[in-house]
Amino acid sequence: MIAFVWLSLCGLITHAFGQTDYSSCCSNFPDSSFCGCENAVIQCHGLITTPSLRQDRRCRVVDIRDSSLPIKAYDFNHIQTDRLILSNNNLNDSNINPLAFNNMKGTLKELVLSNNSLTALPASVKELEHLELLDLSGNPIASNNFDDDILRDIGDTLIDLKIGGPNITSWPSSFYHLQALQNLTITESHFTLLPVDAFHGFQGTLKELTIQHSQLTSVPLAVARLRYLEVLRFDDNYNVGDHGMRAPIVPGLLPYLYNVSLQADNITVFPQILGSFEKLQNVVLDRNRLKFVSDESAIAVNRASTLSLRDSGLTRIPEAIQRIAALDALDLSNNKIHSVETKDLRQLVSLKSLLFNNNPILYMSPNALDNNVLLDRIELRSTNLTKVPCAIRGLMAAHSHTGRSSTITVDLQFNRIQCTCELQWLYAAITSMPSISITFEGTCDTIVMSIQDYIDSNLSSCPSGGQCS
Repeated sequence: MIAFVWLSLCGLITHAFGQTDYSSCCSNFPDSSFCGCENAVIQCHGLITTPSLRQDRRCRVVDIRDSSLPIKAYDFNHIQTDRLILSNNNLNDSNINPLAFNNMKGTLKELVLSNNSLTALPASVKELEHLELLDLSGNPIASNNFDDDILRDIGDTLIDLKIGGPNITSWPSSFYHLQALQNLTITESHFTLLPVDAFHGFQGTLKELTIQHSQLTSVPLAVARLRYLEVLRFDDNYNVGDHGMRAPIVPGLLPYLYNVSLQADNITVFPQILGSFEKLQNVVLDRNRLKFVSDESAIAVNRASTLSLRDSGLTRIPEAIQRIAALDALDLSNNKIHSVETKDLRQLVSLKSLLFNNNPILYMSPNALDNNVLLDRIELRSTNLTKVPCAIRGLMAAHSHTGRSSTITVDLQFNRIQCTCELQWLYAAITSMPSISITFEGTCDTIVMSIQDYIDSNLSSCPSGGQCS
């Protein structure tokens, strides 16, 4: 039979220089294979019951998961914590006592009840006076079971709400009580539309909105009413497609939106809607099937500084990307790109980070990086390259011509790189440009040694005159 450990804990909050004293949390904490305590964090798993500990404790986090236990009225009578995690514990509506969190009502700020069997908001939540985060994702709570009275009681303090599950088939009307909400995450829901006034009550406070794995067929018009929205993650909404991205959002709305993620939304072209966001900086379009990137569509994101097109079915670098002149980070990983040509990146003079990981690249033009004078990190993991690309010498020369000292990192991990004296051209480049510090990541295929160690230890003894090929 499993030996049972638990905590019935409590703590006095002492303040030294305005900070909470957590020294009591792990004091004399009993050894157990089911629970441990370190750095004011208690972690438990595999529990069936909750025997009490007699000593009062004040903790940063109490994390109990992967267990099967009810939460009784007295279980937390002697504990105070900032964050309580009760994930994946088979909790249902009847085994969380309404008074379960009563002793924490003055301290608990974050409550995580994800991946349980709750069908309604626990009544015990309304006692929490300073609750800022509530995670109810992965519970079968129906749309009409987000109780008005409970949301009204926590609506003045709640900043972050996470919900999700197939029983959410329509927008919960009680959400208008959440007057302080800044972050809202909705996953795995089955609603097909949002009313225009869906965010009424917090349309002047919400900063981050995440809607993932929904049945929506378009970007909700309600989003345009979020006056201070900064981050929109609208991912894995496969029913949307190109047509659903044609929401009539006029320029000037969403003036603070700078980060947009539209992953796996079944789109084939850059959405023109992105051109309406004047502060847009970061764009993620991963896991779509982009047929082409036209000049017109690239103009829609020409203010972006970072662009990610991972796993988008690209067979070459779209020429139109060069229209995004301010781009300083480009991620083209997990595509089908076979070559990097001379003109593919020439106009991206602001580029600092370039990722080509998991592409079947066989060829990189020696002049492919000649114009990228700010590029200081290039990743070429898991490609078909067998040699250090000659383009690296051109990149070093571009940096050297600026007259500044520079540091460059080249990631060639998980390639079959041949480390031989044919790399003597690289040693010559390194010694002739002392202001450029270059680091290689990865291992040689021809010798048991890292690429960097081979360059540092072996190339100096190679015959001079080796040409890059």
